[in-house]
Amino acid sequence: MFGVNAAPELFQHALGEILQGIPGVPHYIDDIIIHGADKAAHDTSLTQTLNRLQERGATLNKEKCLFGVNKLNFLGHTFGQEGISPEPQKIQAIVNTKKPSSVSELRSFLGMTQFVSRYIESYSTITEPLRKLTRNSQKWQWGNDQNKAFNKLKEKLTQVGVMAYFDPRKETEILVDASPCGLGAMLTQQRKFRVLRQSCSNRCRDTLQPNRTRNAGCCIRR
Repeated sequence: MFGVNAAPELFQHALGEILQGIPGVPHYIDDIIIHGADKAAHDTSLTQTLNRLQERGATLNKEKCLFGVNKLNFLGHTFGQEGISPEPQKIQAIVNTKKPSSVSELRSFLGMTQFVSRYIESYSTITEPLRKLTRNSQKWQWGNDQNKAFNKLKEKLTQVGVMAYFDPRKETEILVDASPCGLGAMLTQQRKFRVLRQSCSNRCRDTLQPNRTRNAGCCIRR
């Protein structure tokens, strides 16, 4: 499918139709993940997937296939038995980034960190001094506040843990917090005497509508 602007979308739709009905088989374009609650469930979905692809005349590149692994990278994240975490290479790339010297470089840095913001508590509050410099009305002046935010964000990234998979059978709590410059929320579940995080949500205060309180705004995610 070369030369057609909508080729990726068409391929995604076509593969979705082929794999429809098989449990535990998410995919993005030609990348397919097969997972299951146990080995038997995984193997059943794997067999169904291979049979379905063969029936439709689709072929696989053996060199690009991985079978029987308990951890893999997919769309910038590492999926394992315990949960999801950002790919180590992405974290290292951010940590190795030099201090921005222009608005465009700062926006590029914030774009990289935004991708992994779901793993970082208080992301919006931490990055406020940096985001401030990207506003049109703000003159570029990198100061001590920006330096602290830049280094703190890198430090937080090196401490990123694993986000547990959401279990609809477990009791779920939403923890919210708001500051003058940021809104944050965290989804947690209790399992085996441990509190596990499912996700962190962060927004800057600029997006909060005036008729909502701070904490109420934390619970709304677009």
